[in-house]
Order: sequence, then C-alpha cells, then structure tokens
Amino acid sequence: MEDLQLEAFALKVIIDNKSVDIKVQPRENSDGVHFYFCELNGEKISQLRQEIKDWQQVWGNLQQHEINQIGHQIDDYFSS
Repeated sequence: MEDLQLEAFALKVIIDNKSVDIKVQPRENSDGVHFYFCELNGEKISQLRQEIKDWQQVWGNLQQHEINQIGHQIDDYFSS
C-alpha cells in the first residue's frame, strides 16, 4: 500500500503529567484509512487511528486518557 503524506502540525498536550509539544504527522493509505504518527523531541512515540467511537493506539506506550486527549485535539485541528 502506498502512503499519501499530509502536512504535519504541532499540538500541546499533557504526557506523564508534563505539558509537551508533539508533532502529529497525518497519513492516509491508498484505501483512505487515516492514521497519525506522534513525535516527541524528534522521536516517534505512538501511532493513533480513529475508530467509530474512540481513538486507538496502534503502537506506543501512551495511556488511554493521553490517547483521548491527543485524538480530541486532532479532531479540533481538522474541524477548525
């Protein structure tokens, strides 16, 4: 499958009880499925995707409340 690259953007989130800036790199595969790489200090820390009712982590070590927070901010970014 070929990935179509979309423009990255920054979010300020709370991870491990610390306010940090992460870079979110949206991707879309050839089937139109969206997923999001999250980077902190230049290192990929997680990959997220939106399911019908909630956000899921494909890989990484984020807590569910952190995943939800990032997912809601991604939603807000694309709805503005």
